[in-house]
Amino acid sequence: MGDFRDPVTDCLLEWTERRGGRFENLKPATVPGGGRGLVARQKIEQREGGVTLVRLPEEGAICVSEEGGSPFPEAMSDEV
Repeated sequence: MGDFRDPVTDCLLEWTERRGGRFENLKPATVPGGGRGLVARQKIEQREGGVTLVRLPEEGAICVSEEGGSPFPEAMSDEV
């Protein structure tokens, strides 16, 4: 992921791994609304709080982003 890695991204990756999630074939993405996120080629199942899942139909992928200025918001929105 090169220069895309940052504290928020690292926090999201760590959070997901701790809860048994996994990412495959990651690449940087621009999240709708102008934020940054990651695209994973495999669907990531909904987890309690922490990330928003947004389908990117043109890529057949899932975009994983932070929401509310923190990678750990109280509520999770699953738009998949």
